[in-house]
Amino acid sequence: MNLLASNIQNGLLVFVLGMLIVFLGIALIVIVISILGKILHRNKQEPKTEEPEVVVNTAPVTPYIEEGVTPQVVAAITAVITAYYLSNGSNCEFRLKKIKRIH
Repeated sequence: MNLLASNIQNGLLVFVLGMLIVFLGIALIVIVISILGKILHRNKQEPKTEEPEVVVNTAPVTPYIEEGVTPQVVAAITAVITAYYLSNGSNCEFRLKKIKRIH
C-alpha cells in the first residue's frame, strides 16, 4: 500500500513539473520573440537622412499621333495588343481591366 502511494505521488510530481517546464518554456519563447519584434520594428522606423531627389520637368511630353488617328483608335489598338499578350501568357507590364466604349 505504501509503495502504491509513493508511485502516485511520484507520478503527480512528474506531471506537475512537466507542465511547469512546458509552460515556462513557451512563455520564454514568447518573451524572446516579442523583444526581437520590438527591436526589429524600432530599426525599421528610423527616418532616412537622405533628401529626396527633385525632378524638374522641362517640357511636357506629347505623344506622336499620325493625322487621322483619333485617341479612341489608339486606345482600342492598345487594348487589343494587351489582350493578345495576356492570352499568350506574356509577362506584360500593364493589365487591361475594362474596355469602355466612348461615343
